[in-house]
Amino acid sequence: MKIKSHVVEHTPIYDLDAYIKQRKYNLQKKNLKNLVFSILNFCVVVVFLKICFWGV
Repeated sequence: MKIKSHVVEHTPIYDLDAYIKQRKYNLQKKNLKNLVFSILNFCVVVVFLKICFWGV
């Protein structure tokens, strides 16, 4: 039985500064998106619990 290895070849990075800048921008964008999603989920849970225990 022969095992096949999958090797992905990448193009070289010619402009390292632009690559790092773009990567940092994408990471900040992703972190902001996750933060907004977390805050929204927290608010939904708080509203749900307020509704559930309104008369307690």
